[in-house]
Amino acid sequence: MKIKFLIFSLIVVIALFLGCIESKKLPAVNVTETTTPASVASTTEQKSSNISKDANIQKEKPPDNQRDTVVTNVVNESGIGELPMPVFKEDVIVYFKEMPLSLEEFASKYRGRVIFIKPDIKMAAFETNPTGRTGEVSQRTLDFINETSNDPSVEKAYQDEFIFTDPDKVYTLEPKITYPEGLKKQGVEYVPNEIIVGFWKMPPSPEEFASKYGATLKSIDEGLLSITFETNDASGFIKRISMDSYIRYAEPNGLVYGS
Repeated sequence: MKIKFLIFSLIVVIALFLGCIESKKLPAVNVTETTTPASVASTTEQKSSNISKDANIQKEKPPDNQRDTVVTNVVNESGIGELPMPVFKEDVIVYFKEMPLSLEEFASKYRGRVIFIKPDIKMAAFETNPTGRTGEVSQRTLDFINETSNDPSVEKAYQDEFIFTDPDKVYTLEPKITYPEGLKKQGVEYVPNEIIVGFWKMPPSPEEFASKYGATLKSIDEGLLSITFETNDASGFIKRISMDSYIRYAEPNGLVYGS
């Protein structure tokens, strides 16, 4: 009887032991089966998300203003978008010792074209190049100056930089006169006792010119062919000099304020 009980107990213990073993194996297998696909799926989803983001980054284009900046930094050979260059012509002013009998023949001899004549002060201007370029002087203009300077009838020849360079301007022998009363009506401020006078040719003696017309000499600008005079009678001074052959313009010294 005891033997049967022992055998039965042993069988129960073995059965319980085997049951525990199986119960431990099954969860382990289930964990492996369930966690591995989840991990792979998570990793796959993360990689897919990164790839998608990278793809989106590659497909994105810079804003329009950034693209425009890049484009305008490229050398523009077509000229589109560039500032228009000023249009002017090259010319040479000549002062003569004695005026030639024919200025047309003189111009033709030195390959120029007559554009202005003022015989009372023995002066003429000649076009040497109809289309000048900023910062450059054509060889034709240089040759004209060099060759005419050696002509026995010429006192001086030099390149004009501001008087006759505008191809659309019409030039007359009459000086441009501006009286103080005109500036007052326009509301333009000026120095009451100062008159700026521009010349076709600087007078032989600026001091004598000032004394002749009742003024005193204040300053001389050889580059602009102008002189500033002081006078107590601005309108009278302007009226008196307006008939002088050397005068190109006369005006009150206007005030200019910095912005």
